[in-house]
Amino acid sequence: MMMEVTLETDHYRTRHDELARKGGMPDWLAGLRKKAIDRYSELGMPTTHQEDWRFTNTQVLNGTHFVPAKEAAGASLNLSALERLTLGGDVHRLVFINGRPAPELSDLAGLPAGLTVLPLSEALTSHAALIEAHLGRHARWENHAFAALNTALFEDGFVVHAAKGVVVEKPVHLLH
Repeated sequence: MMMEVTLETDHYRTRHDELARKGGMPDWLAGLRKKAIDRYSELGMPTTHQEDWRFTNTQVLNGTHFVPAKEAAGASLNLSALERLTLGGDVHRLVFINGRPAPELSDLAGLPAGLTVLPLSEALTSHAALIEAHLGRHARWENHAFAALNTALFEDGFVVHAAKGVVVEKPVHLLH
């Protein structure tokens, strides 16, 4: 069993190291990712011996090496195909393909002043202080293996931030 846990940790640490070598992230984010992968290595995959997971056998995930989907895999998705997936009506639409933001398929027209919606990769530069103040601070990755793994390995996302007092009249619809 210990060998399986070590192999899983090694796989995810290798993925973390690949992301770190890509660079392009602020030092604080690189540090956060490093702490998160170290914490995942300590925690390991949850087991049925832990109260929160007593009814869920996560050990079936051992040996499954999850890797990010290829970006091109969703290239055939177009706006007309999205129509059958939407809530309908007048919404702000954020689309993700294979876990990555797809701004070309999103509809962010008419956002009210004070509502910021943009890919995380852009926000890391244009709204650095806001992102640093919140990223990695709300999901308790220090105590939860999957949150630690996600914190260590995420690549992008959308940032949705409403300034104090902003009223958003239209729903923000996320499509994955």
